[in-house]
Amino acid sequence: MFLRKSASLRVWVIAGRRCTHFIPGRRSTLVLGIESSCDDTGIAVVSSDRRILAQEVVHQDEIHEKFEGVVPALAARAHSERIDSCISRVLNAANVTLDMLDCVSVTRGPGLAGCLDVGLRSAKSLVQRLPSLSLVAVNHMEGHALVPRLSDPDITFPFLALLISGGHTQLVVCKNVGDYALLGDSLDDAVGECIDKVARALRLQFRGGGGKSIESLATRGIASDEFKIRVPLQRTRNCDFSFSGLKTACLTLIDNDPEILSDDSRKANFAASFQNTIALHLSDRVARAAQWCRLNYPNVRHLIVSGGVACNLTIRSTLSKLAEREGLILKIPPPHLCTDNGVMIAWAGIEHLQAGKAPVQDLDTLRFVPRLALDPSRTDYFPGSHVTHSSSHRETTVASSKAAVAAGDQRAGLYFSLARDLSRLQRYDEALAYCIEGLTIHPGNRYLFQMRQKLEKKIEVFNKRYS
Repeated sequence: MFLRKSASLRVWVIAGRRCTHFIPGRRSTLVLGIESSCDDTGIAVVSSDRRILAQEVVHQDEIHEKFEGVVPALAARAHSERIDSCISRVLNAANVTLDMLDCVSVTRGPGLAGCLDVGLRSAKSLVQRLPSLSLVAVNHMEGHALVPRLSDPDITFPFLALLISGGHTQLVVCKNVGDYALLGDSLDDAVGECIDKVARALRLQFRGGGGKSIESLATRGIASDEFKIRVPLQRTRNCDFSFSGLKTACLTLIDNDPEILSDDSRKANFAASFQNTIALHLSDRVARAAQWCRLNYPNVRHLIVSGGVACNLTIRSTLSKLAEREGLILKIPPPHLCTDNGVMIAWAGIEHLQAGKAPVQDLDTLRFVPRLALDPSRTDYFPGSHVTHSSSHRETTVASSKAAVAAGDQRAGLYFSLARDLSRLQRYDEALAYCIEGLTIHPGNRYLFQMRQKLEKKIEVFNKRYS
């Protein structure tokens, strides 16, 4: 372990002293950041005078590559096996001992439950062993939104932030630390999830996600109207996103035109067209948010774009042109700070402390929250203009789909959407029955087959948990 001997630890506890780290000429707060919300273990030591003393991100690409996606149980196990040694290496690289730290900042959510639990337990363990340490639990998306302020103190509140990653797509007005207005969210898939699934359908290398492979392929192609990939939600007058329909349209095009996979030129053009549509959809929603900010927050000057998908150069270029048209200053962190990392969590902790927010007082009641909301108020800033995917809407959709099946509609897509909606309503047995019925009519449909496998696993887990 990275702690000193237990005898020294007992001295710290008995004395109750607070060991601080001094930088010549200035008192600086040192914060250890711990990020473990998904499949990257990110650890960093950051000072309040905006210096990154050391950082490390341990990836799990070799574990999840063969599954073409993150397996939560394997991710959590890898975190638990690596996190202590990673913290030790970062502290050594920063030339900092545990007693020189002022605070530990850790991701509380959103993310995968098992992965969040590992990070939170590690942070609690450190604070319990050294009571002079304080603990700050932060929102993962807040880390993405605030990290550009680490290198650029000119970014002032309020500002508009587009947070795009494998698990989230959000448009947020950051009014102050801990005070956020969620203008738009994804109604279904996140942008990174959509990109990964299309990359998988194109049979591209998946190591580390499909984003890099799509971008690399798209550089050799030209975006054109050949594939007729439409920009989603163009008639919806709000800032929400939708990528499920775009993903399904792309997968259907690939299935109906196998030549896309065999012809390198067409494959590159397809990737370029898909990537361009993603960029246009993001740009369209940000433009609406910028117009809303002009009316409600006229002092917004900066557009922040952060998250793993922000590494994409086409998206950066498109949003740069948009920001110039809207009179906003675009700020995007360097690629190593766009993806999940400990630096952003440490800096978010520093922002909380500087804003006068109290650290965690009771460790026993602190829990991870897999669906932690950035804006708990859930205020509807665009009343009457939303496409809702609430449970009541799904019930209506399910009833309509069942009626169509009963009337003789045997489309594979209908069976798939019906099984998906029933699954989201947690009616797994009924969903599986329709999935099997669809496979009886369309035995070669890979989407129904994959849905059947997922449902069988969900039912197995559910039965084990509640038997």
